[in-house]
Amino acid sequence: VTAAEAVAPGRRFPGLEGTALFALGSCMNHSCSPNVESRYDDIESPATVTVFATRDIAAGEEICHAYIEEEADVRVRRSSLRHYGFTCMCPRCVAESA
Repeated sequence: VTAAEAVAPGRRFPGLEGTALFALGSCMNHSCSPNVESRYDDIESPATVTVFATRDIAAGEEICHAYIEEEADVRVRRSSLRHYGFTCMCPRCVAESA
């Protein structure tokens, strides 16, 4: 993602000016049909992330967020995830690959 793309209107992910590690946020796996979204607050210090449900989550269901923009075609999404070291096999990708 270029700097211009990162700050384009409608982008979920903020422009990146550095790196941060949010311990609990880094424990969530990816899904192209996530059940949570993360909002990164660009307060100077301390930086915070707020995770909120985007739909009802059943007891025992894994909490997943999207590592990428999930509106793209399955081939584009899988290509975007390649550098994470896995091929997405979430239910949405499996269904769209059939």
